Amino acid sequence: MPPPSNGLLPRKSNARTRPIPALRLHVGDRRQCFGRERFPRNQGAVINMKIGELRSLGHNIADSLASGIGLMIGIYDVDVFLEAAAGPEGFILVNFLDGTAFGSPVSAKLQRAIDLYRDALPALCDKHRIAFSDIKMLNARYGTDQVYGRHFAVTVETAAGRKATDQYVGSPGRRLRRTRS
Repeated sequence: MPPPSNGLLPRKSNARTRPIPALRLHVGDRRQCFGRERFPRNQGAVINMKIGELRSLGHNIADSLASGIGLMIGIYDVDVFLEAAAGPEGFILVNFLDGTAFGSPVSAKLQRAIDLYRDALPALCDKHRIAFSDIKMLNARYGTDQVYGRHFAVTVETAAGRKATDQYVGSPGRRLRRTRS
């Protein structure tokens, strides 16, 4: 039996079965394996972003800075809680959109890490399929105290005006759940 010329693989010569199509890999034409599309920067973003997706992104970047091991930026020894406790204010408020820090004074090393997180944020948005332009605010407030120890609060706001604040305790950051009374 001669090989088929239409790209189909032959199967048994039973009249009831059809030939199986050949596996075709799409290389270089915006497709990955298993048919998932790969989008260029900020074009595959979700049109109607849910606030939960932005909260997840905010936790990821804030927890990365809180852990002191910034794998996504290449700096591995930053202690934001130590610097927050050393200042008279007792906290550091980091704005990840513009790379600024308020509250206790920050060292040059911590400021460099904050700048690198600012630069890495658009790529992280692409991984989460969030449009960078839809983020209005992404702040994290780091502090220490006798009740909670190391803790941080992440505040996010979308361009549509939806706002959420989540509090985390420890490193890695576990969500602080308060009982309602």
